[in-house]
Amino acid sequence: MKKYEFYLAPGYCKKKGIEVLEQEGACIKFLIKNQDDEMTKERLRNAFCSYISFVRKQKDCSSSFLQVPKVDFIGLVKKHY
Repeated sequence: MKKYEFYLAPGYCKKKGIEVLEQEGACIKFLIKNQDDEMTKERLRNAFCSYISFVRKQKDCSSSFLQVPKVDFIGLVKKHY
């Protein structure tokens, strides 16, 4: 695990149907099962922005965390056969 990588508990991810796809500093992409779950998306945005604020206070904070936080959600695509 990379230093200062945003982490979610596996139980929370399973319950909410979410997964961290990728993170590059203050930018993160989540895979989300229910694209209409605005409450979960808002909670994730708030948690990530709070985490970025914490990281920025660290002495060894990378410059990639100094940009404006960006949170994207990618919906699961169901295949119909």
